[in-house]
Amino acid sequence: MISNTRKTAGILALWMALGAGAPAALAGGNLLSAGWGLDNALPAFPGCSESVGRDGMPVVMDREVEHDSLDASDFEVELASGARQSPVCATLLPALEENENRTVLLIGDLGSQDDPPRWARVVGELRGEDSAVLGGAVAVPDYDGGPSLIVAEPAVLNETECPAGTASALRLIFSGGVVSIDGDELDQTDLERFSVETLDGVVTPIDFSDLFDQDNNVELCLETSALAVRVSVDANSVVDPNGDANEATATSVDRSDEALELTGIWFDPAAPGDGFTVTQGGSGTVVYFFGYDASGQRLWLVTDVIQSEIFAQTTLSVPAYLGETGIFAMPGDAVAPWGSLTIRPRNCDSVRFELEGLDGSKTFEGIRLADGGRPC
Repeated sequence: MISNTRKTAGILALWMALGAGAPAALAGGNLLSAGWGLDNALPAFPGCSESVGRDGMPVVMDREVEHDSLDASDFEVELASGARQSPVCATLLPALEENENRTVLLIGDLGSQDDPPRWARVVGELRGEDSAVLGGAVAVPDYDGGPSLIVAEPAVLNETECPAGTASALRLIFSGGVVSIDGDELDQTDLERFSVETLDGVVTPIDFSDLFDQDNNVELCLETSALAVRVSVDANSVVDPNGDANEATATSVDRSDEALELTGIWFDPAAPGDGFTVTQGGSGTVVYFFGYDASGQRLWLVTDVIQSEIFAQTTLSVPAYLGETGIFAMPGDAVAPWGSLTIRPRNCDSVRFELEGLDGSKTFEGIRLADGGRPC
């Protein structure tokens, strides 16, 4: 994601270009985007009896919103004239599935073609699901600007509808609801317009998930488990409810809040003398094993890089290698295949390690001795 400093500078530059009045709240904050989706064209909307013929403005936050704290009075929209409007309703619909509570739809008289909205801001006691107080302000793009990609983050694979053969998934959040450029739902013919940069190279998704719900969330199904770092969408790939097409849009991939931080030293009290060291960084995860082989000699193994995030209640298998040559004065760098390591994490302090290779198979119920100073 773009740093808060760069994001704030960009928004302030836009403010100067628009000639709009300075916002009462600092630009940025917890607000990532606001989109003027419909002008006097909203249909009847569940939970908002005053929605028909009103404006719709989805705003995307940097975290999930606590439903019980949400109220229309939490938001304010400033128009080009300087007038300030309050929405009549604020709802998490239609994006109301698990992990989709980052988008709030504001409903009301939020501007006109003669006096368009320029700023949206949080002015009330809005809270996130983590109980944090949310605030901030963000510029509102022009009405016909089309949707932009705001957030890309890992999705838990078993919570998606991705097909067999999928190794990982990403959740995309646009500035407003999107469908394909032809007005229908996204399908296989649209996949080539989406590209994902991973640590193994650029890939094209094999399918979409989380469709047919009229919201701004779309999931990409990937054949690779390599760590994704950036998502790009070609121009004229999707349209918003007003029929406006997107310009070329891209964003970095956030690290999932649900991904486990496993860096540290691990051991099984039932297997003294053996142990694991797990190291995680920007390029992925590597696991080292220190123990003994079938003949009682020291056995030190290292795995391939795991180029995907690791989640609880999932299973990952990776090749393990044995160092072949070297002496103290001249260590060698050649390795030979030994077997595999399977990791079955329960949480960030409990992992089952399963070794299988030249010396047989063994299972360790690992607990973490030290976490390397990195938060769980």
